[in-house]
Amino acid sequence: MDTVCKGMPWMSGCIIEKICLGAGNNQLATTYCGYFNLLKDACLEMPMNGCQNFTHMCNNGPSQVKECQAPVIGEPTSMECKPLIQSICNDMPMDGCNDCTAHNYNCNLTLYSNLCLAMPDMSQCDRWNDMCNLVPDWPLCPKYGNYITPKMAMYFHIGISDYVLFKEWVPQDNATYVGTWFAVLLFAFILEFIKYIRMKCENKWNENGGYALINPTAEYVAPDWNVYVDVPRSFLQTLETGWGLLVMLISMTFNVGLFFAILIGTMIGTLVFGRFHHYAPKSSCH
Repeated sequence: MDTVCKGMPWMSGCIIEKICLGAGNNQLATTYCGYFNLLKDACLEMPMNGCQNFTHMCNNGPSQVKECQAPVIGEPTSMECKPLIQSICNDMPMDGCNDCTAHNYNCNLTLYSNLCLAMPDMSQCDRWNDMCNLVPDWPLCPKYGNYITPKMAMYFHIGISDYVLFKEWVPQDNATYVGTWFAVLLFAFILEFIKYIRMKCENKWNENGGYALINPTAEYVAPDWNVYVDVPRSFLQTLETGWGLLVMLISMTFNVGLFFAILIGTMIGTLVFGRFHHYAPKSSCH
């Protein structure tokens, strides 16, 4: 394998060999990480220096040699990965797409797997899904150890694992999902609290600065700019808008449980602060 991978370390078989070096002694490593497994994998992809003996022994018709029957993962070859990566990046530019150029060898199995981890339902990821159905606990697959990589499902779905605002915020079990659910509820509740604070301030500014119209039929005249009013108003508007966008981004996970957390947080916030809101009727334009 050293001879085979020395000149072309980006080959899929050579990447699998690197993974095997850190795979430990689990069942998958025992099945797929033996010397002849890896040699067969690399030589099937690209027969080159170091493969002559294996090719001569195993490629001259059906062989009864045990080593020739060594199971391989069946990962896409490096030649298959490049057009698949380019097709994915044309359809959906993602992190890593800029690493794949005509002048380097980053269009390999590692990048292909990273792209498919983000969007596993893309048709270009069928080869990757075939590999992961065979060996789901490989590091290049959706489930490795106890970590589940979320799918980016752009439709309402039920489940635990979704990205919530940050790459590191991914519920992995029932406990972390429940904690996330209450955190999202709190996000929605805080948004109602921010609206309440702004409303209280607006009422105070209207009372002290003459912002309310004495004669509702009179034409509105804006008061003079006041640093003690307009600066905090601007800050509160920015805070309310920014926090509202965070809540909106959480809802865009399309996770049904988190969506209802937002609704319930909004309902509780309105129950607590809603009675303080004052809605003035709007007059029509003439």
